[in-house]
Amino acid sequence: MPATVKSLEEQVDVIADDLGDLKEKVNLIAHDFASLKGRLEVTLQFLRWLGGFAAAAGVTIVIFLFTVARTAGRLDATVEQQSTSLNKMESRIEKMELKMETMSGQLTELRTLLKSLPKQQN
Repeated sequence: MPATVKSLEEQVDVIADDLGDLKEKVNLIAHDFASLKGRLEVTLQFLRWLGGFAAAAGVTIVIFLFTVARTAGRLDATVEQQSTSLNKMESRIEKMELKMETMSGQLTELRTLLKSLPKQQN
């Protein structure tokens, strides 16, 4: 069957309608893609910011932990030094107590001797 001009025109009209529908669908897909791209860019910017914040916070925490550990080490050394100083002070106090007891005994003896001496008259 030979195609008539009218049937060819009808086919061209159907193809044109199909192309118009296809063009609308492609435009919708392009619009949806642009919208998705914009949302993805915003999300990626937020994730980059969040990653930078997390990295900064991580570095800060590591520095803080290092500082705490170092300070704890210094504090431990200071406590050790104070303990040694206290031990020395205790031994010195014990020696002073012994000397004071000896001196107290000597003073008691002197008082006894002084009481036993006759009183001098002017």
